[in-house]
Amino acid sequence: MFGMTALNNQQQNNESLNTVLKRFYENLPSKPYCTNGFELEGLKINRKIEAVKKPYIQYNHPMWKKYIIVDIDLPGAVVEWLYEKSHLPAPNIIIENKDNGRAHFIYELMDAVSFTEKSSIKAQQYYSAVERALTRELEGDERYTGLIGKNPLSNQWRVSSFKTEPYHLKDLASKLELNPVNVRSLEKAQNDDDVICGRNDEVFHSVRRLAYKDVREFRNSGRVFTHWFNHVLSLVKEKNSNFINPLDYKECCHIAKSISNYTFKHDQKCYEQFVERQRAKGSNGGKKKSAKYEAVRIAAKKLFRMGVKLLDIAEKLKISYRTVLRYTKGLAKLKLLDFNEINKSRTHALAKKSMERSGMHKSSERSEGIKMLCDTSQNQVLAPSRACPAFLGIFLKNPKGMKLKILNIDKREDSEVSFYYCGFS
Repeated sequence: MFGMTALNNQQQNNESLNTVLKRFYENLPSKPYCTNGFELEGLKINRKIEAVKKPYIQYNHPMWKKYIIVDIDLPGAVVEWLYEKSHLPAPNIIIENKDNGRAHFIYELMDAVSFTEKSSIKAQQYYSAVERALTRELEGDERYTGLIGKNPLSNQWRVSSFKTEPYHLKDLASKLELNPVNVRSLEKAQNDDDVICGRNDEVFHSVRRLAYKDVREFRNSGRVFTHWFNHVLSLVKEKNSNFINPLDYKECCHIAKSISNYTFKHDQKCYEQFVERQRAKGSNGGKKKSAKYEAVRIAAKKLFRMGVKLLDIAEKLKISYRTVLRYTKGLAKLKLLDFNEINKSRTHALAKKSMERSGMHKSSERSEGIKMLCDTSQNQVLAPSRACPAFLGIFLKNPKGMKLKILNIDKREDSEVSFYYCGFS
């Protein structure tokens, strides 16, 4: 009987844990911070589906908070709560280190608290007050910022659940003694993103603003990336020295590397050089690609001028219809004539030529009468002064290499007609 009861309780606990962990996965940011270890690789941003494979992960979204996390560094934290502090609210998720018993107590909220600039300050103060009270009562680490913690979806930890339903803030507050809140200090903290996100983000955001100003000076001086990284690292060390519990050297190097890489690659001058390189590569690639299809382009134009349909051209050359349209844009088709049209045009041309010859023959007949007046021995011509334009037009058309010369003018008394004696020289 006792064994069946224990088995039923275990099944209920597993179902409760699965329900809570399913909601935990749904509430995670789409690209949370994650890491295999702070000393190994520092913080990284990854997709949620990949980030849940890491032993450490970011719980809350940067703009709102759905969970309150208490970091308890005391060995046997779960046993201490069960037997000594059971009057405190039960965590929705407990993530325990299998080796030393240190744990994260996670409390899920029914309604997330917004932490944007336009959010309610009172709601943020309420959240912070409950968080501090839980940390104090459970003897947690007051320096813990809650940015990243043990991943309950990882097999590296021992995970359990003692409450399925999430809490309202007022339900948690009813079981705690809240201290008066310093309104001014809280407002300053909520408006300062660096304080909210912890030491890593405080160093990162403080140094990156300085790096944006310094990177141009480094470029103009001609120094290389190694000098730039050392400069950023010195800024990170200087900022880190202000903390009571400073970050280790590897974490500082990761922050400096991230800032130096981004600012050096995304500087405006560097971006312009990158755009110019891409433009040159694209231009060269376009020329090579265009030359590759030059033969197809010529064939398409030739077929189009011959009157072949566009679809037939596309099918024959194995190219798309739109490509044929582009190749033949602005071209005019050649008009192909059948035999009837060719014969008709030829007949019309011959008739026109015959008419021209007939006109020339009549002019020749009119000029034939003049020969009777010519003195062939002296190469002289006797012509009336009132000759018609047609006669003059034919008469004055000199032979090649000959010049017309007036020899004498004779006007008869019994006639009004004057005669010119002309000769060719």
